[in-house]
Amino acid sequence: MKSKLRLFFLTALLFFGCRLSAQNVLYYNDLTVGTDQMSISLANLGYTVTPVADNATFQTQIAIPGAYDMAVYLSQNAPANATSAAALATFMNNGGFTIYTDYFANSANSAPLGANFTGRNNQTVVTATDPTIAAALPSNPFTITNTGWSVFSMGLSPISGSTVLATFGNGEAALVRNNNGRSLVLGFLSDVVATPSFFETAITSSFAFQEINVTSVSALSFCPGASVQVGFNSTGSVGSGNVYTLQLSDASGNFTSPTAIGTLASTDSFGIIIGTFPLSTPAGSAYRLRVNSSSPLVIGNNNGSNITVNPLPTAAFNVSLACEDNPTFFTDQSTVPTGSITGYQYQFGDGSTSLLKDPSYVYANTGVYNVTLTVTSNQGCTATAAQSITVQNKPTAAFTAPVICAGTSSTFINNSAGATAYAWSFGNGNTSMANAPANTYALGGSYTVTLIATNAAGCADTATQTVLANANPVPNFSINGDTLACINLNETYSTNIGGGNTITWALSGGGNIAGGQGTNNINVDWDTAGTYFVKVTATSPAGCTTSDSLEVVVNNVINVAIPTNTNACATEVTQFTANTPATGGPYTYLWNFGDGATSTDENPTHIFNPAGTYSVTLAITSPSNCIGTSTNNVVVPAKPVASFVATPACPGGN
Repeated sequence: MKSKLRLFFLTALLFFGCRLSAQNVLYYNDLTVGTDQMSISLANLGYTVTPVADNATFQTQIAIPGAYDMAVYLSQNAPANATSAAALATFMNNGGFTIYTDYFANSANSAPLGANFTGRNNQTVVTATDPTIAAALPSNPFTITNTGWSVFSMGLSPISGSTVLATFGNGEAALVRNNNGRSLVLGFLSDVVATPSFFETAITSSFAFQEINVTSVSALSFCPGASVQVGFNSTGSVGSGNVYTLQLSDASGNFTSPTAIGTLASTDSFGIIIGTFPLSTPAGSAYRLRVNSSSPLVIGNNNGSNITVNPLPTAAFNVSLACEDNPTFFTDQSTVPTGSITGYQYQFGDGSTSLLKDPSYVYANTGVYNVTLTVTSNQGCTATAAQSITVQNKPTAAFTAPVICAGTSSTFINNSAGATAYAWSFGNGNTSMANAPANTYALGGSYTVTLIATNAAGCADTATQTVLANANPVPNFSINGDTLACINLNETYSTNIGGGNTITWALSGGGNIAGGQGTNNINVDWDTAGTYFVKVTATSPAGCTTSDSLEVVVNNVINVAIPTNTNACATEVTQFTANTPATGGPYTYLWNFGDGATSTDENPTHIFNPAGTYSVTLAITSPSNCIGTSTNNVVVPAKPVASFVATPACPGGN
């Protein structure tokens, strides 16, 4: 079946206007009966017609961005599951024009174009209700006829927003315009009784097709947030109050849901419009731009070349604890979906900057600083992240080292201020967390001592000193002297401390140093029995000391007494008895009888001769060599001579 559809073509081009230069038309027509007058008329008006043989090819071709300016879809039986109408709607959103009809009145396909088919009703009279179309007709109303078969018409019911351009005799719509003047739905199949030249002449003499073309784009690669300058011109006149709108397609070049990115209020037919790519624009390489006008309403042609929108990087960074006069470390966490990040710029909030990826920075003063990081991708796109950081006070670490002697515990004095925790390292492997710790250096030498003082905020300061552990006097000396002593006796003690050291003697009690203090030899007078220590200390010039001590047991002197009554008689044996202490023995004894004779017995006997007075001395020596003596005069009388005279006696007489 073929309807010449001359009225259809006339009204379509009355609506769209005449192309003043060659335009590409994607053409599908399965209504052909006889000569295809539609394609002939399009060619006569200067259009380049590309026919396709089936619905599938039509939909493949119409999806090619920028390939066609107009799409004509004339179907005897558009499949119910076909997406031809939806494809036409997408095509129009991208700036194309469409003409559509369906002999079998498939409303599912026609509705997206602005009208529903009401069914075939075989109407033959059409009245143009649009003044422009009516003026181009030889008569209005006019009668339509069909060359190949009985006249058929498909009544139309316009959808909200559509404009009825012609009606049938029964009042149903015969021609409906929609989609901001970019679609036309035809409700009949037959030609009007008129010659093709009449319609072509009427179109070219009455209407000039108005279009807006992009003449220049400042670049073909952009970043979200970037500005673009687009030059354009319009082929027709522009009304007062006109506003040009710059629109951006989606990433595939589709204008189904375009994004307005710039406007220009102008009544000029050319100009430059400036737009800004939204920051939310997804990355893609097939974007297109177009310029539309509001007076008249014209949807412009896209720029004809793909535009790339590169992905934005995401700027992010981490910050370590910030303390005055200490390095604050910044760690980049930025990402970019494709490509790489090639540039970094930190603003530290005090006028200082860095181009490093992971810089460190020392803040001289406390306070709040606004830090920003701006990153740049290899495609030139930038993003910025900001953080507010607080720079905390730091404590002051300080300490005083004592005079240190090897082998001796030394306590360090902590002079830190504003700190709550401390960490000491003494340079010999020992550490401490104490406030004022003690440490012992086993060997003399130099050591590096470090104190890290930390406050409640976590800020730290470090103090370091090199300390000298002084060697002690060589401990190869000892004390020589008796370890057993007696009271009231003078004892001598000696040592062998070398020169250059100060010698100090001390007693733990029991007596006093009678002489020799400061030398290697002293004399001690013991005056109290008991156990005591004699201590000698060698002090080096640095103040380091080494000591030795000797334990001394001091004993009492033995109390000795000789009895004054010995019952001695000259030439007779006299017994002597020592008053030996009950404890502390064994003792030794030495008796001197005053006549040159001696005895070591505890209780000796002795014969004095002649009679007289003798000075007897007893010396008792204890195991500790304590000696007790006693002297007493012993009077030895002469032994009496016994004698008598006997007088004779007579018994009983005188």
